[in-house]
Amino acid sequence: MSKVQVDTIVDKDDISAPTFSKGAIVTGVCTATTFVGALTGNADTATTATTTSGNAGGLTGSPSITVTDVGANDVNATGVGTFGSVVSSGAISGTTGTFTGDIDIADKIVHTGDTDTAIRFSAADTVTVETGGTNRITVNNNASVNTLDVAGGARADFFVGRSNQSAPTADASIYRAADNTLALATSSTERLRIGSSGEIGIAGANYGTSGQVLTSGGSGAAISWTTPAGGGWVPVANNSVSSSDSTSTLCDFSSCFDSTYDHYRVEFTCHVADITSTSPVDNLLFRQYDSGSLRTGTDYDYAVNYSGNGSANRSHQSSSGSSTFAYMSGNQDSQAWQGHIDIWNTHETTIQATWNWWMNGYWIYQPDSVANNNRLGVNGVCSVANGSTPVAVTGFKIYTNSGHNLQNGNVVVYGLKTS
Repeated sequence: MSKVQVDTIVDKDDISAPTFSKGAIVTGVCTATTFVGALTGNADTATTATTTSGNAGGLTGSPSITVTDVGANDVNATGVGTFGSVVSSGAISGTTGTFTGDIDIADKIVHTGDTDTAIRFSAADTVTVETGGTNRITVNNNASVNTLDVAGGARADFFVGRSNQSAPTADASIYRAADNTLALATSSTERLRIGSSGEIGIAGANYGTSGQVLTSGGSGAAISWTTPAGGGWVPVANNSVSSSDSTSTLCDFSSCFDSTYDHYRVEFTCHVADITSTSPVDNLLFRQYDSGSLRTGTDYDYAVNYSGNGSANRSHQSSSGSSTFAYMSGNQDSQAWQGHIDIWNTHETTIQATWNWWMNGYWIYQPDSVANNNRLGVNGVCSVANGSTPVAVTGFKIYTNSGHNLQNGNVVVYGLKTS
């Protein structure tokens, strides 16, 4: 082996670099100010080829190549490229990318081929979504959806989140005013809220009092809670039945009466047949609830008068405290019954509250209908005490005598408000 020690090697004319036509094998570090031409093949012992300046064009091969500076020319990598940083004055394109750190974006991420659809960072602590070049959703630093625009230009503001809002922060909004409470605001002022039990509040937690009603103030004025003036019938209970219910009970109210009203009225109608047949027919029975319990003992004292089947003559049927129920229809049957019941002072126990009813029985079979087999002007009274001790009445039950199922029926209980 020979060794050549020189400071400079030039060609024979001392003009340019020599040409190694058979190649050159360098076992140490090769340092050059400029490299021109393609680099091919594999490094035998080194795993990295490093260039600190100048050109790095045409570098190929299996070892990693670390480039500390790239000028205006392209860098094309078919495998994985690792860069300390990339600064580009043009576009950077690729099929997919994986990033283990942050991606800094000045303003927006734009949908390819649909440049008016984007996710934007339009201001500090704000993310927006645009479609058609128009802002649709804004999420701000309140951790809540603040603005929602829908197609067509309609716009509404929302504050929806897990935290409560003490006051609206937009001119028109729906927001959570308290736990399980939804509030609506206009002109940045709460107008209406719905509480956790379904109660309605006006301008905050103003839920009014029992019996009050919402009253309009007209155009340009807010609604308000008011106490109705004067009296009137107020519905307090109701029931309806149909043939699909397969029941012979028109109603069974154990606690529809209390001291709220002195006077209660029951309106009712029911059919045990239909228009295609003369049967079945049935009569109606009545029982009382007191203190929430159905009275089934022989305490029913009642009397009924009626006219029957086209006759003007009045008939009478009664029981003097020996029956376990009252015959509302005077033990007369018909296909249909309709009427009402009145009772006063159900809560009193100094005297026994007494039932009064007025009703008519008639056929619904066609032809003939009401002209046949009618029971007209059925008028009855009934008092049901505990022996000789008055009881507070809380409800009642109406049902058929022979157990025929009702084809349809309706009952409404009203209380009379006197002021």
